[in-house]
Amino acid sequence: MRIVIQAFMGSIIIHALYFGSAIMVGSIKTSRYKPDIENAWEQAGALQNETVFGKVISPS
Repeated sequence: MRIVIQAFMGSIIIHALYFGSAIMVGSIKTSRYKPDIENAWEQAGALQNETVFGKVISPS
């Protein structure tokens, strides 16, 4: 029973480290992001001006 409890606690610690590091990296990237509006405007691609109407057949 002791091994099960140790495995459970180890799993909780590993998951906490994983999710904590993902949240930390995301917050750092968000805080350091500076959009470049002028450069993005020059690199905008052409928008599609055609729409296709039809029916999609399920593969199953």
